[in-house]
Amino acid sequence: MKSPVESSSSLSVRRRIFESACFLFSERGLRGTHVRDICRHADVNAAALCYHFGSKEGLYEAVVSEAGRQLAAAAEDISRQLADAIPEERIRSTVVSLFKKLGEEHAWITRLFARLLADPAGERPGWVGLGFERYFLLLQADIKKLLSPQIDPETVRLHALSVISQCLFYCFARETLVEVFPHLQWPLPAPEKVAAHVSCLSIEALRQESQKRDHDS
Repeated sequence: MKSPVESSSSLSVRRRIFESACFLFSERGLRGTHVRDICRHADVNAAALCYHFGSKEGLYEAVVSEAGRQLAAAAEDISRQLADAIPEERIRSTVVSLFKKLGEEHAWITRLFARLLADPAGERPGWVGLGFERYFLLLQADIKKLLSPQIDPETVRLHALSVISQCLFYCFARETLVEVFPHLQWPLPAPEKVAAHVSCLSIEALRQESQKRDHDS
């Protein structure tokens, strides 16, 4: 039986390996990351990695699963805590939640997903895709309430995809947007301000579409 000191040390090694893997897999992908890179970054040997995760592929699965778990848990929190809120409030909270889960300390999730989009043959979506799907379903339900119960599913899906795509773009491009578009000559505003912009713009578009449909009918 391991002593408390040994158990604490083992958890520390596991955490270092995992955090290093989150960073490296999100930067280089599964195929571009080698065991030696992870070990060097975490300051451990290959035996420690195999002991805790079995293999590089096992470690990658753990990273992807954690990314999806965090996304799904955050979406479930909104669904549970704002069950009786109006659709507009839920959409705003969903956008804010996405910015929090994809920005700054969680930016590795955004980069991991971007690698999946860029190279679907080399990566496995796993829980990352399921995590985003929870947000996607959440948005669809609120968008449908805002528009009409009879609205066609394709329109609902397009609106939900638009909201998530904006969140992904702003979070992923935050550090490099000025380099890509040098004539902007200014960095993005604070994430809270950008989240408010995305949610207000999306809700206003939905309101206008709802009013147009009411007028046409």
